[in-house]
Amino acid sequence: MENPRTQIIHFFEIDTLPTTESPVQNYQTKVLDNDLGQFSTGYIYDCEEFVVRDYNFSYKKDYKHHFITKGNSYIEISFLFNPIAVQDTINTKPNTYLPFHSYVYYTPPKSAVQIEFKKDVAYHNLDVYVSFSFFNEWADTNPAIKEFVRTINENQYAVLFDRGIPLNKEIFSLLDEIRNCELEGVSRFYFIKSKILYLLSILFKLGEYETVVPESAIVIWRKEEIHILQKVEEFIVRNSEQFFTITFLSRKFAINEFKLKKGFKQLYGKGIFEYANSVRMEKARHLIEQQDYSLKEIAYQIGYSTPSSFSVAFKNEYGMSPALFRKQIMALSAM
Repeated sequence: MENPRTQIIHFFEIDTLPTTESPVQNYQTKVLDNDLGQFSTGYIYDCEEFVVRDYNFSYKKDYKHHFITKGNSYIEISFLFNPIAVQDTINTKPNTYLPFHSYVYYTPPKSAVQIEFKKDVAYHNLDVYVSFSFFNEWADTNPAIKEFVRTINENQYAVLFDRGIPLNKEIFSLLDEIRNCELEGVSRFYFIKSKILYLLSILFKLGEYETVVPESAIVIWRKEEIHILQKVEEFIVRNSEQFFTITFLSRKFAINEFKLKKGFKQLYGKGIFEYANSVRMEKARHLIEQQDYSLKEIAYQIGYSTPSSFSVAFKNEYGMSPALFRKQIMALSAM
């Protein structure tokens, strides 16, 4: 019988290689429970173009996972939902992966990898493995992507936007759509592929911001601080019709204003006011689509004192006035 360390190595070796001989087209789960920890892998989709895996695991003691990579022709996109930062070393190069961030990288065959895990931490990441073809068209439009592809072609370890991209509400929503997709066959293939391409476009757009932010502006947050920031976000969403000041939120959640503003932007990709406005506009859009309320009533429901100020905010968010948006919805409904 294999020892626990070997079991873990084999468990993850299998899971980083696509089962193209027998493609997975519906969510399946595999588990491992041994003396070192508990591990679960969700197989969301397998095909030659892309592979999607959902990992949940925890270790019963501090553990360093050592392994040598095997050959595959995929770029990995990791979406990390871990409560703490993860550190690894790839071919002697140290790396740090922040909580609630995404990383795009390529690890060549026969690379020496060491990953450090802490005891009793609930690790969770959703990984998407894509073929090189996903990046070819973008390489000519973005210098960072072009350099990333060049490094891969030289069969070297490569990271795109090495400080990572903070996960935001839009990314969370797309990942949920992939994870919960109930379509089958070719419809499932094109649905998931389209979401992956959309995710990449978002990451590339956010990555443009990352390249101009000085490294000193990036802060690694403690688990307790991340929890507070998540509570702030939940509070804003639940009370989207109200407008809160930074000072009010800082006092309510016992976090200083600097950490609140900086941490929220780093975690959700938008400042507090911008994020709250997006939540309000999304709610307004749904109300307009339902066609049960006048635009004046909707403006008051989401917290605006005048329809004109609501109209300006809506147009800034969606590029058209709420009146024009409703007109288009009604035209589509009549078809």
